[in-house]
Amino acid sequence: MTVSRALRIAAAIGLVGLLLAPIYWMVVSSLTPEARLFEARPLVPRAITLEHYRALFVERQFLVPIRNS
Repeated sequence: MTVSRALRIAAAIGLVGLLLAPIYWMVVSSLTPEARLFEARPLVPRAITLEHYRALFVERQFLVPIRNS
């Protein structure tokens, strides 16, 4: 493997990492309990909750406007 090829592969991996980081952050934030949202978090959450999804689909009836559109 040449140096230029290795640099291109490293750049591609870095770019993919930069593009996926916000998606990962959104998923981790959605699984984090509300009391811990504004604390410094590790990259892998220790405690997860589905409370935000329950509130979205049950309490706020998110699917009703989606179904009507």
